[in-house]
Amino acid sequence: MSDLKQFSQNYQQLASMVDVIPDLMLEVVNNHSFSVVVCSNWLQALFFHELPLSPGSPVDTRHSNSQLAQIAVETLQSQGKIRDRILEAGETVLLVQSHYFDPDESHHDALIAMRMHDVSTMGHEVAHKHRSDFFGIVGRSRVMEDIFRRIELYSKTRSNILVTGETGTGKELVAQAIHQLSRFRGNFVALNCTAMSETLIESELFGHERGSFTGAYRSHRGKFERADKGTLFLDEIGDMPLHTQGKLLRVLEDGIVERVGGETSFKVDLRVVAATNVPLEQAIEEKSFRADLFYRLAVLRLHLPPLRQRRTDIPLLVRHFIGRLNQKYSYMNKRILEISHDAMAILTHYPWPGNVRELANVMERIFVETTSSVVTASDLQSWMEEKVRILEDGTQDGAANSNLPQISDTAGLEPAIPLSTRDLTKEHIIAALQRTGGNKTRAAQLLGIDKSTLYRKMKRFSVTF
Repeated sequence: MSDLKQFSQNYQQLASMVDVIPDLMLEVVNNHSFSVVVCSNWLQALFFHELPLSPGSPVDTRHSNSQLAQIAVETLQSQGKIRDRILEAGETVLLVQSHYFDPDESHHDALIAMRMHDVSTMGHEVAHKHRSDFFGIVGRSRVMEDIFRRIELYSKTRSNILVTGETGTGKELVAQAIHQLSRFRGNFVALNCTAMSETLIESELFGHERGSFTGAYRSHRGKFERADKGTLFLDEIGDMPLHTQGKLLRVLEDGIVERVGGETSFKVDLRVVAATNVPLEQAIEEKSFRADLFYRLAVLRLHLPPLRQRRTDIPLLVRHFIGRLNQKYSYMNKRILEISHDAMAILTHYPWPGNVRELANVMERIFVETTSSVVTASDLQSWMEEKVRILEDGTQDGAANSNLPQISDTAGLEPAIPLSTRDLTKEHIIAALQRTGGNKTRAAQLLGIDKSTLYRKMKRFSVTF
């Protein structure tokens, strides 16, 4: 036990190995007993009041009525990866199976116990300390600091929230951050409202009973049921059919959900976070979106700026993605260690119509294609030549394009770059129409979509040409 006593005196070092300061660490001695490495006073009073515990003290579960002791041994005896076990006894306690090595490099199994309140507090402290990565949202610009502050403020409420911003700005990440910080402990459930028929979207939202429509071979739980006591994220809410908007409004007003084809109803308690990349106020004027639903959804509002309006965050994002890619492709024995000043300047001045999502995809492409540990401007050349065909604004004198290759206005139409319909922005549409002199057939070909989709997108973004 001497090693354990010595180690317990130094448990700050041990804690740094598991990234927490534990309230309890135990080592299994045999099937029925374990010895104490660290035990805080509050935990001893709560669970081990019948035993005077100190570092190295043995605890035999056959002679202890402690439920925590039983769970400790069960957890430590379990095979496989680290597992979390939660026990409620006045306070919620987190038990985590872990492993450590003592100074003699002997291997030990251990258990970490912490109050869940402390775990949550530590998480917030870490988020504040490392503000550049706020629940996966990267940024240090003033506008992003304000968004982080409002996310924290809004998460404390039960109000519905409308998140606006261009495609790829991170609206779902914001919704997830709000959920993680909120008091809602149910699931985070997401639904994209784009390109769904009225029947399908209502089935997805509210669920359906067996036989309620053709193909309904069994009952189905809807998103509202799955998100009960949690958060429902409705992406591209502006694309929701009008009839479905009315049904959604009723649920938001009274919290009562009825499955499609069902005769019974049930109550749900959740928060709705909706997102859109189109101005809903304009959709209201065009009678394609209900004003009463808008006011129900937009109790609180968050607008995410496009990446071109927070260029100071681009170097931070680039390094963030490089770090993720180094981990993702570690099996290739390949790492990017540096990005040259010229390459970073090109990435910083590019207009990024697809925003952070486009930057992430570009960085992955560069990572895979480069053969060096240092990214240089030459590594970006093929990507620039490809992208400029769609993103060129026709005048080629904008500051955003000053670092991009210049393409002649009379250049032939190249094969379309395969963009998903969801990722097409208003800037893509305008650039393609300018590039083709307003020829909609050729513009659709350039964008990789059919002409009817182009017309629909033009109407949605109020583009006239």
